[in-house]
Amino acid sequence: MCVGSNLAITGSPAPSRLASASVPISLGPGSNFPTYLFDGARDSNAGWQGPINSSNAALLGEVWSFATGGSVWAQPIIVNGVVYVGSSDGYEYAVYASNGTFLWKTFLGVDNATPICGGSPGVTSTATFFGGTIYVNGGYPDFYALNASNGHIRWQLPVGGSNAGGFYLWASPLIYNHSAYVGIASQCDQPLVPAGLERISLTTHREIAYFNSSTPNPNGSSIWGSPSVNPQTNTIFVTTGNPYGTLTSKYGESIVALNASTLSVITSWQIPRSQSFPDADFGVTPVLFNLSNGLGAVAAENKNGYLYTWYQSNLTLVWESKIATEGGDHFSGAAADGRLFVVAHGVVIGGVSYNSSISALNPDSGKILWQVGSAAVPNGGYSVPLITNKVLIVPIGLSLYCLNAVSGHVLARLQLGSVSTPPASVSRGEIFVGDGHHLIAYDVHLRLTASQSDPSGPAPLTDSFNDTPTGGVPAYSYSWTFGDGTGSTLRDPTHTYQSPGTYIAKLTVTDLTGTMVTQQLSVVVSSPTPRRLAAEQLPWALEESP
Repeated sequence: MCVGSNLAITGSPAPSRLASASVPISLGPGSNFPTYLFDGARDSNAGWQGPINSSNAALLGEVWSFATGGSVWAQPIIVNGVVYVGSSDGYEYAVYASNGTFLWKTFLGVDNATPICGGSPGVTSTATFFGGTIYVNGGYPDFYALNASNGHIRWQLPVGGSNAGGFYLWASPLIYNHSAYVGIASQCDQPLVPAGLERISLTTHREIAYFNSSTPNPNGSSIWGSPSVNPQTNTIFVTTGNPYGTLTSKYGESIVALNASTLSVITSWQIPRSQSFPDADFGVTPVLFNLSNGLGAVAAENKNGYLYTWYQSNLTLVWESKIATEGGDHFSGAAADGRLFVVAHGVVIGGVSYNSSISALNPDSGKILWQVGSAAVPNGGYSVPLITNKVLIVPIGLSLYCLNAVSGHVLARLQLGSVSTPPASVSRGEIFVGDGHHLIAYDVHLRLTASQSDPSGPAPLTDSFNDTPTGGVPAYSYSWTFGDGTGSTLRDPTHTYQSPGTYIAKLTVTDLTGTMVTQQLSVVVSSPTPRRLAAEQLPWALEESP
């Protein structure tokens, strides 16, 4: 429901499966959303995805809701009309995007060894789709490859160590260079573990490279966020958490650039001691983008409240800005159309204190272009903005905010049933978001505009009909009745009325969810106009006198 705005997450049993009563037969405009934050740059910019824009975002409404067995902390991905999402109950789920019909679920484990961080986490990793396979980190510290069609486990590999030893894989995998890159972390530092980044071959299913982010310490400096990649330079970027105890660390609280082939360190940058505090994690995914001069940049926010932007080439600072209070949680950024978008915890805007904010910044300088405050509190701090067609979609607390990405104007606020944690996703005009124990789909309501060429005239009258459906879930089906006992299933039919009379032409458009909308057009057909016959055709025409 749209309301007025107050803005100023080793067992491997066979997958469960139910037959689906409805299989999508056609897909609407837009593209898939195959990985965390849409692509390897992790810029959360999905581009054009169907009818959503700043003019109709207020028309977004709930299409369907699917209940999982636990909290949804993972971002949904959408490929070929199927949504894949993990849940704290330890299952990876697959449902149809058109109507939320259950397809399959596969158990990937629940970490009950160290039940902290709000409970016993199951699958908090966002999956990545590649070549018909779903790659995802499970509730145990194992990396899984699942058959995308039926959820069967094709292979799995333990990563880091056991859950009893404190290992947990929060991060979402990066699929690049025929490999999976998996970040290794602990379950909320209890205890800290030997952390790092592992490169796994998708062919041999074995580790082929490893970066130790804890060195020279035995533990610490976890990689909580997902890796990002610049394919042009073959560089992986990761951020790290706090070091082990009171020890100094080479890569703790840092951003690190790695050779994607060897995982050798190219360069790194560590926060200054003056900006550190006991839990100064970079628990985020670095976002890659270009500055206005064309140079590559990377940005990340630390729990110390600073947002940093570096040059990708050498990780020297472009700028830094204190945008949040110290001790806030993990907020990854987004980039599109020459702007950097971030969520921050605890800000003061115009002398008014807010629990959170959404901001657009100039990526060259860090200057705030617009900033909107909210009383809502981000859950766990994973409220990464999603950009589609210049609309910013941000889940914060109990609300899903839609803003104009250019001006910051609040277009709509969708009321959620419970607190949302992961970023939203979009594919072919539908928005998908995790809401407590549910996966929810939103769409612009189905609307219809129809017109005709000749609403009146003498028989025989040929009338051409045209229609423009918008919103809903494409593809659409069409059913015309012309009022004279005939009809058509064409989108824009032409029909000839032979007899005088008043007719009602009715069009019903149905989308993939079964939602229908109708419109009627009136056709008035008058009697035929008498034809004027030539003189030689008249029966009483006289012959010409001799």
